[in-house]
Amino acid sequence: DAGVLNVTADNLLAVNAQLRLETTAADKDSVADIQTLVALADAALDYLVDTVQTNDTAAPSGSEAAGALALEDQLAAYGAAGVRDVTADNLLAVNAQMRLETTAADKDSVADIQAIVALAESALDDLVSNIAPLDSTTVTNAATQLAAYSAAGITGVTVDNLLAVNAQIRKQQAADGDTDNLDTVADLQAQVTAGNDALSAILTTIAPNTDTQALEAQAQLDAYVDAGVLNVTAENLLAVNAQIRKQLASDQSESDPTGNVDSV
Repeated sequence: DAGVLNVTADNLLAVNAQLRLETTAADKDSVADIQTLVALADAALDYLVDTVQTNDTAAPSGSEAAGALALEDQLAAYGAAGVRDVTADNLLAVNAQMRLETTAADKDSVADIQAIVALAESALDDLVSNIAPLDSTTVTNAATQLAAYSAAGITGVTVDNLLAVNAQIRKQQAADGDTDNLDTVADLQAQVTAGNDALSAILTTIAPNTDTQALEAQAQLDAYVDAGVLNVTAENLLAVNAQIRKQLASDQSESDPTGNVDSV
């Protein structure tokens, strides 16, 4: 009725978002002005697919890597396209889900992308509920578990540290009594660092122990659990430590320190 063309169910909320972003009344008081905003809305949707979804980091403005978009710019881009509920907490999971959707026609409307936001939240929940409880790759193979981390926008999880990361999430859950500290990408990304640290601790702090005097047995056993390593007991603890020292010595002689003992 206002003579504005090309506003559809697919881009309506993006058009509304662009109208809100234009705060100068004189720049949206004609059909031509608003028609221009319709074009900007379509461009905002395209920008999410062409540029924003490629980001797997979200550093604050001024600290972003070369070629990467800052956190604020990515969030603003989703807002400019009329997409709700994208926050610093789930942004990278949303980007990951956008990348996983490879059919262009399934992410070219506000409704499509809004559905992807919901998938991102589910992907984060899935890690805590279904992946972290796994202490092996027997029932659910490594590829499936790794894909789940990737789908939630978590980086740096590999076959080598996967079970250590799972173990660290379980440890955090036990410490919290709930999952309040495991419901964002940043929370879960921190567990990747913790998993790597737990593996390093085995090599630098635990394996050198030849007895349980300086560091009691339970502390050493707990360290193996934290690193996702199974079946280390009071009975075999010192033998396991000895085998790690033996492997380290062998690696060092081959100029490959920790090369064969830096994974679960």
